[in-house]
Amino acid sequence: MTATWRPDRATIIDGLGTAAVTLLAVEAFSSSYGGVRFLIVAAVATVVALAVGHVLLVLRPPVLVGALASIVVYLVVGGVVALPERATGRVVPSGSTIRGAADGAVRGWRELLTTAPPVTGIGTLMVLPFLCAFFAALITFVLMRSTSRRSGSSLLSLLPIAAVLGIAILTGVREPSSLVLQGPVLTVVVVAWVGWRHGSRMDRLEGSPPAWHQGGRALAMLLVAAVAGWVVSPQLPFAAADDRVVWRETIKPPFDPRVHPSPLSGYRAYLAKASQREAVLFTMEAVPEDTLVRLATLDSYDGLVWRPGYDDESPSAADSGYFARVGSEVTPEFDGERVDITVTIGAYTGIWVPDVGEVVSLRFEGGPRDRELNEALRYNSSTDTAVVEVGLREGDRFVMTVVVPTAMAAVAGKQVEFTRDVPDAVVVQDVVAWTQKVPGLLGNDDPGRRLDAVSSFMREKGVYSDGDRARDQQPARAGHSAYRLAEFVDSKGGLVGNAEQYASTYALVARNVLDLPARVVMGFRTENRVGSTVTVTGDDVDAWVEVPIVGVGWVALRPTPDRTDTALKQQSTTPPKPDYDTQTPAPPPLIEPNFDIPATSKSGLADEIDEQDTAEEADDDVSSGGAAIEVSPWVVVTGVAIGGPIALFILFAVSVVGLKAWRRRRRKRKGAYDTRIANGWLEVVDGGIDMGRPVPPSATRREAAAAVGPATVWLARRADEAVFGPVELSDADVEMYWAELESTLKAMRSELRIGDRIRTALNVSTLRRRRTSGE
Repeated sequence: MTATWRPDRATIIDGLGTAAVTLLAVEAFSSSYGGVRFLIVAAVATVVALAVGHVLLVLRPPVLVGALASIVVYLVVGGVVALPERATGRVVPSGSTIRGAADGAVRGWRELLTTAPPVTGIGTLMVLPFLCAFFAALITFVLMRSTSRRSGSSLLSLLPIAAVLGIAILTGVREPSSLVLQGPVLTVVVVAWVGWRHGSRMDRLEGSPPAWHQGGRALAMLLVAAVAGWVVSPQLPFAAADDRVVWRETIKPPFDPRVHPSPLSGYRAYLAKASQREAVLFTMEAVPEDTLVRLATLDSYDGLVWRPGYDDESPSAADSGYFARVGSEVTPEFDGERVDITVTIGAYTGIWVPDVGEVVSLRFEGGPRDRELNEALRYNSSTDTAVVEVGLREGDRFVMTVVVPTAMAAVAGKQVEFTRDVPDAVVVQDVVAWTQKVPGLLGNDDPGRRLDAVSSFMREKGVYSDGDRARDQQPARAGHSAYRLAEFVDSKGGLVGNAEQYASTYALVARNVLDLPARVVMGFRTENRVGSTVTVTGDDVDAWVEVPIVGVGWVALRPTPDRTDTALKQQSTTPPKPDYDTQTPAPPPLIEPNFDIPATSKSGLADEIDEQDTAEEADDDVSSGGAAIEVSPWVVVTGVAIGGPIALFILFAVSVVGLKAWRRRRRKRKGAYDTRIANGWLEVVDGGIDMGRPVPPSATRREAAAAVGPATVWLARRADEAVFGPVELSDADVEMYWAELESTLKAMRSELRIGDRIRTALNVSTLRRRRTSGE
């Protein structure tokens, strides 16, 4: 076959057939992309591919040259069509469009599988429809025209189309985009096209039926096959949507929140100093009144911290730790009032993005790092929580459209949605035992009323405290480990703490005692309002608990007392100490006018002094210390023999504890941020060694964590990230890391027996060598 620049009738029909089957196959991507922009991109790619294919058929260059030329066309044209916002004047290719086309072809698949659909308008993802349509159409068209004289090769030429259809299905969702288009319609087009090509190669015999008659019979057969397939296919194995294999649900997203410290562990950091309490973290415009701002949703509790849950064995988008990229819009679970809120970041830093209610869309715009932040944005639709891996900093700005959450002060009489899945939470027996004090908890079948009874009891019997004595608050330690919560509920003066302890305890009561799905949310209040603008400071940090209500969704419940409620409510059983400065003095003794004569009794006779009694009293005075006591030498020897070793042991114990405290303080404060975090990991390793858990000197941090204990795995990950990762660290990151490691070690030591705790504290094996980074 000799091709000419002017296409003949067969070439045009093959081009139309190629375009039809290509677009039908690419349409299967609609379950991932949504909208029609991706189809427009695919249509342009198909036209370009047909033009390139025709040129290759005319010029007939070597296969390698033709392949390289096709790749160049894809990079130049595909970058402009798929990424017009990066092109010069939106039509002229640039270095950014070429890089985007190359990057999308390589890394775009991972981004597609880790982005929640629809993905339209996100990064370089629009490159993929162009890529698939261009090369599928190009290869199919060239093969069809090259094999036009050979029978039996037409179907093999359609393998690229089948590959695109399979990729679209595997990278989509469980529900197919269109069974009609990818089933009967595609089959009809393929059979009609291949049948026409086969018939055009055969010589017509005299007396044979006209072509239209044969076409009609073929069409009737296709219709019967399509109807039969439509009826029978749902009954075939693996036809149900639940049996469909999609890569999106089997591939772990690249972002893992568990390598970052639990944000609830840093609760006290916002309140540690007056400057931090008064710092403007961010401002929000158009926020409805009495709305809570969510920072992180945490539903997994391991006895040390609340954190997002994630199932490594069978990851699911329903896991609170499953964060994926999002498209231009997210479908909310419930309908409601929608508002557009603009957030401008101030002193706040971190990966967690403050948001409100159910997020419909969230885009960074108006800031210096919009493209970088939009590409780093990840979202969890089950918890309505967003993160940016590169972290937020001052000047970043984003606009989000949200569905305003439903507020409820009480849930008595409401139907709790028990079908919501949440990870298991460690049972804290002290918290379970404490609930016996709550009136109205037992003997009530209404779970909402029981929840209200617990929160009311906590507010009535508890007081608020950040541990700040300068603000007349009661002493209270930070943390929410099982050890800290046991201390919180066992306090003889009642519950004393802030929202970190109240929310953690309340969630554990709901999970361990009431068997209800519940999760802890850390965020901020919106009380500093001027008009429609809300200023959020460190003093606005808060935490609460969410439970699912049928027909409403997750509802926020707040068991924490008011921040002005700081006085202990339970009176002490010890009688008050008398105030001697204001008490009336006792009357003077009665004295006769002749003051050197003792007063007389009522009989008028002078009282006689019993000289014998006086002598006995004098003897008592001497025996009680009025005279020197003679001590036996044996007593002195015995005292030295026993007291000497005791004194030496006390001196040794004080020295060891003091050296470890000095080393700990030095590690925490010496060096750069990453060095101080690395030193913190050394403190964890030394703590494990002191507890009798040896760590090989050459072990990596994660290998060492396996020896020290599973609770330290995330500490090892965070230390590796601080030392080797590109993240920017701050004092707050260091303080948060050290606070968590100290809480972890304390919880590990609390599980030891008294004797083992003493041996751990006095173990000197870790003092024999220098283990501080940077020395």
